[in-house]
Amino acid sequence: STQSTWASNEIEFVCRHLPPYAVASLFGALSRELSKGHHLEFCLRWIVVLLVQHSSIVERSNLQSELKEIQRAIINKTSSLTPICDTNQYTMEYLVQVARHSSHHKNDNKIQIEDQEPTIETNPISVDPDPEIKKEKTKKKKKSLPKKKKKKKKKKKN
Repeated sequence: STQSTWASNEIEFVCRHLPPYAVASLFGALSRELSKGHHLEFCLRWIVVLLVQHSSIVERSNLQSELKEIQRAIINKTSSLTPICDTNQYTMEYLVQVARHSSHHKNDNKIQIEDQEPTIETNPISVDPDPEIKKEKTKKKKKSLPKKKKKKKKKKKN
């Protein structure tokens, strides 16, 4: 789409040369576009550049309704995207852990290849579905291991 090809310097150029009377109209158009849900990053770039380039107009003019519409649209987007982002983050963390776990088992008898660190920040999570199962397995292993018998040294009588 043509919107994704706009570079930041082009947006800055257009905003810098925008007449003051058009700022309110552009804020209104951006808030409507943002509310529709299309081109989130594109709209946010324009909004940030407009606020920076025309901060004096924003302070002097009565743009509260346009800014409130933008705020409302951003809050709606945030509330709808947060669960999706959280799910994606947890899924990525799980997949990284599963990949590490499976690569360790596959490479037990082979030369270890250095693990690549993921590009996202992750907190280690347990891959085991139930920690109680792990405890039971550990107990069974301990019970099944043969105990070492202590050998008594016999003293030789001379």
